[in-house]
Amino acid sequence: MKTKTRSSRFSVFTSRPRGFFATEAAWSLGLALLLLMILTTMIVQQNKAESKLATIRATTRATESALLDLQSGKELPPGFLMEKLSTPAPPNHTWIRITSPSNDSLIGLIRGAQ
Repeated sequence: MKTKTRSSRFSVFTSRPRGFFATEAAWSLGLALLLLMILTTMIVQQNKAESKLATIRATTRATESALLDLQSGKELPPGFLMEKLSTPAPPNHTWIRITSPSNDSLIGLIRGAQ
């Protein structure tokens, strides 16, 4: 059985290929930049969706407020449209559709509008 001497053991470590550090660093940097771009895009898209949902919630609240005003006997706010529906309703009540200026609509029941 042949045994390795100290000099042959160290020559194994010195004979491996060198010079890949710059290539590996460049690939790592490129991968990090790609991940950064993906995360940035996701954050931008999330902010856009959040803004759109906030706008939708605001218009829905305004339409609900207009319906509540009508149910309380107040006037319809400017810019909103009211459409009477022909759906059967309880006595002395009418089904209506309220449409906001941004085309958000809500159906509700009001008293006394025949």
